[in-house]
Amino acid sequence: MNDKDRIITNYSTARMLLQKGYIKEGTAYVNEFVLLFCDFCKRHLSADEQKKTLPMLREWLTIYGELKRNGLTPKVRKAFALDNDAARKTKVEPYGVKDMERSMGGVSFAGNWCADVFERCRPSVAVVRAMNEGSHHGSVGTCFALSGNVLVTNHHVVTNRLTEGYYDKISVSFDEKRYYDVHVIHSDPENDVAVCKFADVRPKIARPIRLLADYSKLRQGEEVVVIGNGFDRGLAPFPGHVRYTRDKFGNLSYTAPSNPGDSGGPVLNSAGICVGINKSVTLQVDSTRAQGLTNATPADTIGSLLKKWGIKLKEEK
Repeated sequence: MNDKDRIITNYSTARMLLQKGYIKEGTAYVNEFVLLFCDFCKRHLSADEQKKTLPMLREWLTIYGELKRNGLTPKVRKAFALDNDAARKTKVEPYGVKDMERSMGGVSFAGNWCADVFERCRPSVAVVRAMNEGSHHGSVGTCFALSGNVLVTNHHVVTNRLTEGYYDKISVSFDEKRYYDVHVIHSDPENDVAVCKFADVRPKIARPIRLLADYSKLRQGEEVVVIGNGFDRGLAPFPGHVRYTRDKFGNLSYTAPSNPGDSGGPVLNSAGICVGINKSVTLQVDSTRAQGLTNATPADTIGSLLKKWGIKLKEEK
């Protein structure tokens, strides 16, 4: 990622987090965005161009300071145009965006939230391979880290359907090169959730994925993205929209083209917070595949199971 991409990614992430009320996390991204843009101006702009951008840089430092001290004040909300909605006839432009776009050579700050979330969360998602000793057949899926040594996936990914027991050997890879052995410490077949821990050697998880604590904040129609290992081709994102936050079977349902191997992947909102675990494609009564409807175990169900099993995490409210 080049300097311009880093500036745009941090800005768009900050704005999305602040829109959703994640002030602490949003403030950190605002700080990073302002520092990166200041550095870009020093290294890439002429003295005259720097002079023109100086008032804008000072204003952004003021905005950051106010956000850090007082939270989402009217000044901060106006700077990031957080009060725009469908009913508003006149849209407010975020402060300084047009000038920043021009100073950076005409780039767009519109951003691509799906790509941004994938890039940010991808290091905490892993490919899962499970099999029994002496067998070449097994299971392939996805898992993700909720902490340095808490991995979550689907029960059916780590369970042999014939024996109904866990596979003898379960390993995960975050870079699809080096694999780490893990073992199941808890699972719930009904909700299709399994928690694993590293057996011995474990990688450093720099930024574990956060679990949404207040599931009532998730709305129908909200955009989500799932990271999965479809057809064992490697980790990739696939976006969709929430159809039901909880259908009559207790599932989170959304429009996303899930495939074998995607099971166990995180369902993420536009802020990169986990709202569920991808698990299955809906089947109609006659067992034919329903078009455009995939199911997940909701985040509040996952949270309840973790609490039941005595696993404490830092949750995102």
